[in-house]
Amino acid sequence: MSKGGALKLFIFLGAQALFFGIMIYVFAFSAKSTDAYMCGVEMARQHERVIEALGGPASAGTFAWTSYYESEGRRSEGSLSTTLVGPSGEGDLQIDFFRTPGTSSFVLVFEHQDVSHTLYQGAWPCK
Repeated sequence: MSKGGALKLFIFLGAQALFFGIMIYVFAFSAKSTDAYMCGVEMARQHERVIEALGGPASAGTFAWTSYYESEGRRSEGSLSTTLVGPSGEGDLQIDFFRTPGTSSFVLVFEHQDVSHTLYQGAWPCK
């Protein structure tokens, strides 16, 4: 392979790695900085059903996945998920939300051993 061809291949592979790195950040890590994620995880960590299922205090997994997220001005909505890990197991947490200055909804669902539990369904619960 010529030097020019090797350089083009290196640039192409570098661009691909950068693209996938950005995509992983957007879909796996950026959700952790949202109000919805922080509110939902904190509520779940304190919920009796989660503590009971996971054998004690839970912590959020490394990744938080965003299947849908939109934020425009003071309006935001989306669907996020993460894993909760405790001393005796793990489960999945799903957070669905919609929030404007005038109205909001927040749904928090915990799945453990193929059984879903709605932990909260109502208006935005956190300050």
